[in-house]
Amino acid sequence: MTDQASDYVPISRSSRRLLQLSLITPRPCHCGGCICLTPPERRTLRRVTKIVRKWRRQERRRARGVAQARAEARSSGQG
Repeated sequence: MTDQASDYVPISRSSRRLLQLSLITPRPCHCGGCICLTPPERRTLRRVTKIVRKWRRQERRRARGVAQARAEARSSGQG
């Protein structure tokens, strides 16, 4: 098992469901470059974006903590 696999934290069931809904919902307009969202889709997209933003902050915080712990371990091991 790699370090990356052991650090994996799955997203919650509700977050995963929102993400699936946002990806598989058919668009009201079929032209290639147009992104036409219905009001419910906009609300869902905002919720998903908020969840992703929160997850990204948590991951950055966790990565900083891991990096800091490694740096402290190196500095204490050299001293």
